[in-house]
Amino acid sequence: APDFASALINRGALKDENGDYLGAIADYEKVIQIENAEAEDLQQAYFNLGNTYINLKDKKRACENWNKALENGAEYAKERINEHCK
Repeated sequence: APDFASALINRGALKDENGDYLGAIADYEKVIQIENAEAEDLQQAYFNLGNTYINLKDKKRACENWNKALENGAEYAKERINEHCK
């Protein structure tokens, strides 16, 4: 199921945990490109993208993605934004 968002998000998280940051980014970006993706899936994909970018020491992209997560309703992204994006 190439467009099964929660499976892609879970796989991306595992890749991130194992240091495969580029693989994680690819999975999260695929979720974002899914037509009619659920709001919760978009929130999680953007939030996780931010986490992966912070692991790559790319603070600018991390903050951009956490802000997109927040724009899509992920209130939990505020904590990361407040911590890293000042």
